[in-house]
Amino acid sequence: TCLSLLSLQYKAIGATEWEEESEDLSPGEPVKTRYLLKGLKPSTNYSIQVRLMNKVNSSDWVGAQEPPVATLDKERTYFPKLTLKSATANSVILQWSPPPPDVSPFVQKFKLKATEVDSSDGQTTKEDQLNIYDRRTQGLFDGLRPGTSYKFQVTACNGYTEECGMWSLPLEASTLDGGRVQEEEEGVEIDSAWCTLEALLPFLVAGPPLDVTVTCKEPLPDTDEMRSVVITWNEPEVKNGRITYYQIFLEITSRYPDASGMLEEDDADTKVISAQYPIQRTTYVGTPNSNYSVQICAVTGSSVCGRKSLLTSQTKCSMLPAPPDMFPSLSWYPSGAPAKSQEFHDDNEDQEESPDGFGEGTLTLRIPSISQRNGKICCFRVIMVRLLPGDDGSQLPPTSEISISTYRDVHSDVPADRGAYVAEMFSGPRIIPRVVLGDSRLSGDYEGCNKCFDGKRRKRRRRAHAQDNGPFFHQRRRARASVNPLDHVHDGPLDSESTYRGFLEVIVLGGGRNILRKRSPYFSRKPALDGDLADPTEGSEGSTTADIVTIFLGICVGVLLVMVVLLSLCVFRRYSKLVARQEVEISFLQAPIPVGKVVDAFVSRHRETDTGFRQEFQLLPERFPDRSTRASEDSHNSAKNRYPDIKAYDQTRVVLPTLEDIPCSDYINANHVQGFREKKKFICAQGPLLGTVADFWRMIWEEGVETVVMLTNFEENGKVKCCRYWSDGKSEDDIEEELDDSFGPTQVTCVAEKTYSDYVLRRLRAERPVPSRTKSKDSSASSESDPMASTSTNKKEVREIQHFHYLVWKDFMAPEHPAGLLKFIKRVNQVHWEMKKSTPILIHCSAGVGRTGTFVAIDSLVDEMKQEGRASVFSTVSNLRHQRNYLVQSIKQYIFVYRALMEYFQLGDTEVESLSLMEHVDRGSREIAGRDNGEMAPLKKEFSKLREVVEDKRQTCFAVQEKNSLKNRSRNYIPFDHNRVILSHLISRPEETYINASFMQGYDHSMGYIITQDPMSSTILDFWRMILDQSVATIVMLSADVQEEEEDKNEGERTPLVASSSLPCWQYWPDDGVKQFDHIKVEITHMETLPRYIKRSFKVINTKSTESCVVTQYQFLAWEGNLCPAETEGLLDLVSQVAENQDKENEPGPVVIHCSNGDRSSIFLAASIVLQQLTLEGRVDVFQTVRNIRSQRMGMIQDYSQYAFLYQCLLDHLRIQQQRAALMPSHFQGEGEGADEESAQNQTENEQEEEALYDSVTS
Repeated sequence: TCLSLLSLQYKAIGATEWEEESEDLSPGEPVKTRYLLKGLKPSTNYSIQVRLMNKVNSSDWVGAQEPPVATLDKERTYFPKLTLKSATANSVILQWSPPPPDVSPFVQKFKLKATEVDSSDGQTTKEDQLNIYDRRTQGLFDGLRPGTSYKFQVTACNGYTEECGMWSLPLEASTLDGGRVQEEEEGVEIDSAWCTLEALLPFLVAGPPLDVTVTCKEPLPDTDEMRSVVITWNEPEVKNGRITYYQIFLEITSRYPDASGMLEEDDADTKVISAQYPIQRTTYVGTPNSNYSVQICAVTGSSVCGRKSLLTSQTKCSMLPAPPDMFPSLSWYPSGAPAKSQEFHDDNEDQEESPDGFGEGTLTLRIPSISQRNGKICCFRVIMVRLLPGDDGSQLPPTSEISISTYRDVHSDVPADRGAYVAEMFSGPRIIPRVVLGDSRLSGDYEGCNKCFDGKRRKRRRRAHAQDNGPFFHQRRRARASVNPLDHVHDGPLDSESTYRGFLEVIVLGGGRNILRKRSPYFSRKPALDGDLADPTEGSEGSTTADIVTIFLGICVGVLLVMVVLLSLCVFRRYSKLVARQEVEISFLQAPIPVGKVVDAFVSRHRETDTGFRQEFQLLPERFPDRSTRASEDSHNSAKNRYPDIKAYDQTRVVLPTLEDIPCSDYINANHVQGFREKKKFICAQGPLLGTVADFWRMIWEEGVETVVMLTNFEENGKVKCCRYWSDGKSEDDIEEELDDSFGPTQVTCVAEKTYSDYVLRRLRAERPVPSRTKSKDSSASSESDPMASTSTNKKEVREIQHFHYLVWKDFMAPEHPAGLLKFIKRVNQVHWEMKKSTPILIHCSAGVGRTGTFVAIDSLVDEMKQEGRASVFSTVSNLRHQRNYLVQSIKQYIFVYRALMEYFQLGDTEVESLSLMEHVDRGSREIAGRDNGEMAPLKKEFSKLREVVEDKRQTCFAVQEKNSLKNRSRNYIPFDHNRVILSHLISRPEETYINASFMQGYDHSMGYIITQDPMSSTILDFWRMILDQSVATIVMLSADVQEEEEDKNEGERTPLVASSSLPCWQYWPDDGVKQFDHIKVEITHMETLPRYIKRSFKVINTKSTESCVVTQYQFLAWEGNLCPAETEGLLDLVSQVAENQDKENEPGPVVIHCSNGDRSSIFLAASIVLQQLTLEGRVDVFQTVRNIRSQRMGMIQDYSQYAFLYQCLLDHLRIQQQRAALMPSHFQGEGEGADEESAQNQTENEQEEEALYDSVTS
């Protein structure tokens, strides 16, 4: 029979009556074995009995005989604390604090709750609950959305009563960006079990962007608009996280005729473009006659490019053909030209052929190959312009405005005005390289031009009355012409009494077979025939070769003429591989740049991602017909070359004395190179290999080298770039053994060494045995061929070599700023050339072409600028490459040559010797004293040059992101992307890596400083994270006002972000004891108050990883004004104290400097650098120091008073040093005269050598 009723009775011990509760039981359900009694008294013992009933009968009461049950004295409370252990894109693992022992027996399960947060408005949008039916203190919450913020909470529950306690404080955390790739899409299946972030990264991708389109936009007629490729898209349907940017892959292909007229297809060139989210449109500068296809992927916080969009008809477009962008140099000259085979009669008039096959009074026009990359040229027309008597051509309009007539009208007896006619016309795309004008014959087939002028358009043109004008013709203008282009083409005789000008017109078929035309400038040179056929007084700049040919034609004949022409072509023309193949004359690039135009030349070439530089660099010659490399290619010498493609020209290579019984022992990979006007001599060599060190020192010895310039480090990026070729200061026995094995008979030791900011100056002593002289004939012969073959005496010949080692120049790259290298070149010249040394300077890097060539090019061009007021960059580099291959190896180095010349002309030499510092500052202060007579004071003029510096644009993408903008006190003081400090990732907040802080270079160009803003209440944790990440040992605080931190908020709450430049510096340290900032604990261990600053010591501990560091803080108190301190002594003392504190550390991290925005910090940094420079070098460059700081962070040293304050710091520093030096004799006077003698005797030889080395550079 089914049970129908449950009855339960209970009473407190001592009570007389039972209280009863009952509950009906449903038929068919399991018998209930649990019942909840409520309303009992605390701390009371109860007896409980129970019975079951059915419709027939009831059971007996049971349980009364059991021990009584006691209620608790009070409610047990448990408030779990929730933390995030780890996260993936779809799940998180949460951990919470366990219940205390008195509560643990009553907790049977936990309940987790995840509340999705909409990142746009912070409102909750979804709730999920997860029950954990055991006493574990961690749980996996799966099935979450990638890149989504959630609020997690946990509560403890009793398994018997099903009642739960209060929810914990919410923990806000985000899943990682990305998602799991489906098996059918990628062929990969990811287990739902927990994976590490590294294992999931390949699968954390976003879906393809939607609605991708690409449009090729042509410029409107008669406008200066540029062609553009417009790319648009929409967000992917599946984001799998927060998209940070899009990556656009733009593939470009093109087909066009080469120099022979054959169609050539370019290899596909893929441009990768980035667009920051939420941008959904970008524009790329288009190129005519190009096909474009685009694919786009979305990149989330996982930094993995998502699935690319598909290629469709909407993702492809084509740019229409266009005329060429530019014409090569076109020149003509008077000469007899071979008669051309094809004859053309104008108006059915017969023309007589010259009996000797040459036209009398003719002109030869050279037409180099014209690039048809923009589109196939279907027709070429040579147009002659006859000037009226007395017209010198100075008032000629541009060629685009010249109206076309006929030969007969132009040469009529009474011409009304100057006129132009078509003298030659031939079909493309092949070019006739030489055309004779005035011989009454056509040079080539013009019938192919019919493709450009079909019958329909010809009829339309005959009806038109407008003139044929403009370099580009759109449909309406192309329909206008005064004559039919296929009629009246006549190359008639030239009038010997007239002056002629000429130009070339090319015709390209555009879209819809529209005719597009472009005309060249007037030919670069006027002919000089009998009478006044040309103006003999007007020459052409930039056509050196043609001028020389003209002179020799008037003087030389026969074989001598041919030899001179060939020689002039070898000397004055340089062809690259491309130019040589296409026969393009590049003399227009050889035109020197006046010093006043150097800045404009750099800026114009720098536009559109260095397009001008790239085009010019590609024209540099790489091979020369009069140069060979047989010695480098000899099998005996292949192991002596560091790189197989870097060879030494036989004509200029350094030839060593031959060693007996050693084949090819005269070879070393080095070439003689001459500087500007051959006044300086260099040897450009590769860095010695281990097997060529002995040859390297043989070359130094035989060539009498006294100065060596080394532009590489021994290792770069894990690769050996050069072998050490001097001793590094071991014991004499070890040195002798090593040198005998490595350097042949030459022993080399470094006797002095001094390190500067970016280079090391050494004095090397080389010793070599003096060979004994023998009277034997055989011995004499052997001695001449082998200087080491003769027996040696005990005598040694000793030489000293100055060794300049530049430290901050990576292979194939260029330094960021030219100032350091310009100073380095200046030092080398001071030591070598200005000391009247006639021997060559040996320069080497690793290959001996890139950095080495850049050094020689800059030195030569600076000399040219000094002596002639101009710089022939292209010609100089081409000439250097004629002496050693590939000098100035990369495009970045070529651009750097231009930048160095620009800054040398624009900024000048701003370095000041210590002895001249007082005079320099005194001249600069004339304006303050009222003695400048209306002119700008020199020091102020020097500061104003900072505004003229041409700097590349720096990106600040991270600082301006919405999530980071509130962490900036001011938008005018934010870090650049390339040198910003990146915080290490936190598991709970993986995306919070931003802090308003910048790495800054110190004196030695290392990132020895960090400039940051004063911490705000919301960024104190980030500040201490940075201190631990960078192992900082010293903090410099330049803000005197401090705002104390508010009382601790509820655990788990973060201070809201409020950005303001007016907020004071929040106190980020404890007044005493210990203070906790999230997982970072800061303990103050020492505090000392001094007149101008407070010194504190902290111990900083990461409680999660036990990482710790000891930090010393200097809070400067003597800065009352906004721009500069009232006096310099306090800042000088602070700079000294900071330097001493850094020197005490074994491997100190960077010095952190902070103030409100960073402007004060920049003064402290600049003062530290210039003081160290003055102390070590005896000279200082305030201008370049400030310029370098300004290029690394926004808002640094913007006021002239700050600039002048730095000079005052230097003067006061020198004054203090002089005062200390003046006190030294009296301080040591009681020690007796012997003290000085004993000190002098104890001074080591190395110290004396170092002083002499220093004097040689600073004298």
